[in-house]
Amino acid sequence: MEKTDPQTIYIVTGAAGHLGSAVVETLNKQEKTVYAVCLPGEKHTPQGMNVKIFFGNVCNIESISVVFDACCDKSIIVIHCAGIVTISSQTIKRFIM
Repeated sequence: MEKTDPQTIYIVTGAAGHLGSAVVETLNKQEKTVYAVCLPGEKHTPQGMNVKIFFGNVCNIESISVVFDACCDKSIIVIHCAGIVTISSQTIKRFIM
């Protein structure tokens, strides 16, 4: 396994979702610095000593630029877990960009 710089920041998109929250929890247990990106209005955001919550939408780059600005000159690893899940058989407008 490749060693990462101790100053590395892990940015996790979709951090309030099923997969994203599990990734954040694992990284937090490993004492990694995590910037968790959640949709505005999320009620259940990840918690942890090394977790900082940011609100934004990956479909709107301006809304998440603050996350990258907060990283300064540190190295970052982005783990993209954001997604839209549906069981509907009809096309949903959010899927079409």
